[in-house]
Amino acid sequence: MASSDAGTSWGSEYQVFLSFRGPDTRSGFTDFLYHSLTDAGIRVFREDEELRVGETIDGSLMQAIDNCRIYIPVFSPNYASSQWCLRELSQIVTNTLKSEGNKEILPIFYDVEPDDVRLKTPLYRDALLNLECKKKLRNEQGDAWREALMEVDVIKGWEMKNYYSHGKLEQTVASTFISESNKEILPIYFDDIEHDDVKLKAPPYCDALLNLEPKKKLRNEQVDAWREALMEIDAIKGWEMKNFNGHGELIKLVVGEVVEKLKKQISDSWSICALSKL
Repeated sequence: MASSDAGTSWGSEYQVFLSFRGPDTRSGFTDFLYHSLTDAGIRVFREDEELRVGETIDGSLMQAIDNCRIYIPVFSPNYASSQWCLRELSQIVTNTLKSEGNKEILPIFYDVEPDDVRLKTPLYRDALLNLECKKKLRNEQGDAWREALMEVDVIKGWEMKNYYSHGKLEQTVASTFISESNKEILPIYFDDIEHDDVKLKAPPYCDALLNLEPKKKLRNEQVDAWREALMEIDAIKGWEMKNFNGHGELIKLVVGEVVEKLKKQISDSWSICALSKL
């Protein structure tokens, strides 16, 4: 049975599907990319085609492809030599075309050129011909794989040769999914602390800052920076402990809100992807 990995994150569905040729990138680039994405909180499906059996995509793999909204095929020199990779790609392209813009393919060209994938050079073209002869494939099967590869013709992606290291490319891909602009402050006002205290309109925080200045011999600019940071909370909504029946009720609400906002970040980031690609 095939093995698969998934990043531990919220929700029961995968968000990103990695398609790759195991011997080319499994233990290096793809492994690091997988962990970079999961560390960013993205739920990733990764399966090694070298461990699969059978001639068709099984139910669990099909479901993973159907569930994902972002597909990252890592095109490497031997990708087109694997009928499993080509089957995955064919299903990925089919799903994307049917999604009416809700799914997207973000290809990575690892030690290959876009023209190789577009079948404009012998690399993938010969690999397909060899597969057809070796596996005695039907003409329509080979044609379907060619069409899937040609669909990548109009898709922008990342070329390994444009980055000075694997790490830089992995970082670029992962950062595509989490925008700096999506960061947000969600304050909690604990015990009897209220908005006005944090806004320095009441004694608790005002007095605390005044006491810190002589005690720690702080520079004026340091204290002013802290005051400005507190004042920035002025326009930010949050939760006041006094409005809840115990810590449990507040914690439940905060966790729910954070989860929803994280989901929205990933959802909104699909549109950011197009701007981040080369």
